[in-house]
Amino acid sequence: MNLLNRRQFMQLVAAASVSQMSWAAGTTKPKSKRDYKALICLQLLGGNDSWNLLIPTADEGKYGAGSGYQTYHARRGELAVAQELIPLAPVNHAPATAPGYIDGVYSISERWGLNSCAPELAWLWNSKQLDWVINTGVLAEPVTRSTLNTAQLPLFLYAHDHQQRALALADAQQRVRTGWGGRLADYWRDKGLHQTTNPLGMNIAIGRSSATFNGSFNSELVLPAGGPVRIWGGGRSQLKNGMLQLNTASYENLLVDAVARRQKQAIELAEYLDEQWNNTYQFNKLNDPFGCPLFKLPDLQALGVEVPMTGKLLKQLETVARMIEIGHQEGLERQIFVVTMPGFDTHDDQHRRHHTLLRELSLSLWHFQQAINKLQLADNVSLFTQSDFGRTLAPNNSGTDHGWGGNQFIVGAAAHGGLHGEMPDLRQTSESMANDKRGRIIPGIASEQVTGRMLRWLGVPDADLPQILPTIGHFTTIS
Repeated sequence: MNLLNRRQFMQLVAAASVSQMSWAAGTTKPKSKRDYKALICLQLLGGNDSWNLLIPTADEGKYGAGSGYQTYHARRGELAVAQELIPLAPVNHAPATAPGYIDGVYSISERWGLNSCAPELAWLWNSKQLDWVINTGVLAEPVTRSTLNTAQLPLFLYAHDHQQRALALADAQQRVRTGWGGRLADYWRDKGLHQTTNPLGMNIAIGRSSATFNGSFNSELVLPAGGPVRIWGGGRSQLKNGMLQLNTASYENLLVDAVARRQKQAIELAEYLDEQWNNTYQFNKLNDPFGCPLFKLPDLQALGVEVPMTGKLLKQLETVARMIEIGHQEGLERQIFVVTMPGFDTHDDQHRRHHTLLRELSLSLWHFQQAINKLQLADNVSLFTQSDFGRTLAPNNSGTDHGWGGNQFIVGAAAHGGLHGEMPDLRQTSESMANDKRGRIIPGIASEQVTGRMLRWLGVPDADLPQILPTIGHFTTIS
């Protein structure tokens, strides 16, 4: 068995010292629901080629040389999405045809188009439930082509694991050990806010543990996609009684006692969640535009993709929706979730692979937002995306290489149908481009600026943001 380091030991002891109230059904009282907010961070792992999701469609010269469609098309080559405008089907009606990866765009402004394989995102945009953040990425400080050799740059730029960690820590040079979600929980604990000692916890990772939630005091709750773990399979058994008795006993050894308390709490919490899960809304009563129950994949042929979808993001977001319903009913004031979607490292076969990824991303987010709308929590829930980095503009072996700046988006209550940031000049020698002929775009907005915007939506005052985002002072705020 692996030994605990000092920080893990202290976290275990602290977690074991929280309220030991029973979580059996019927033993809790609902608390205030007036200030509830939930934030979801969706991590697109591998580096999403977001310049083929949000596409500059204005003719060259209208907004400045290098920022129009012609430069985009020239630099993207065989991967360039067509400038053709595709009619968008009405909401709740499946598209008559399933556009391919580079067939065209849905117009969202006179300057921008959305890849036509993502109609659900276009619907969210039209309903003002989606914002775009243009050209964002990991930065230690503002950088241009002229200052690349003198500015502080992210540690191990273009490396997947390091950039994912930088996003989780909200520190491009990775000098801190805790994640922004963990520091947020610690901050609220110090302020005595938002029931951070509730056994449900404030920070919930779906599928796997997240470095985002590393903190000094509060640990995350990790849930599998699809629902809580059923420990006993139903019914009270001798094994269950024995385990509860064993973990209720007091032990002189501090570590053993802490582990016993934590395990008892985990057993009670698992049983509580299992029962509450069965009482949440039955989303299969709702259908998507393809006539398929919510959180179920439609027929792939109808979606027009060649590479099969995994459906894992749908399952994760269904889990989040149900945990939001439970947390809201429980009287929690804040919940933070991390979900992940891998597969975006598209070095080859990008036409087929990225098409499926964008199609699944679009469909899954529409399903999730419909669930939140049904729960009447559309004003209380927001989601935002992060990704390791963008990708190179130039194709490489039918795919793309690791880039830097890319486009992200915000869905839900924090969105209002807006565009944040400026279109970069894509010409190779412009101040927006790294000294690399493959076309690596320098971010104009730091990822911390996006995270900071979401934290302000959660209610963190501007003056307190540096406690959670140590480098936020290097950048301006975005509205």
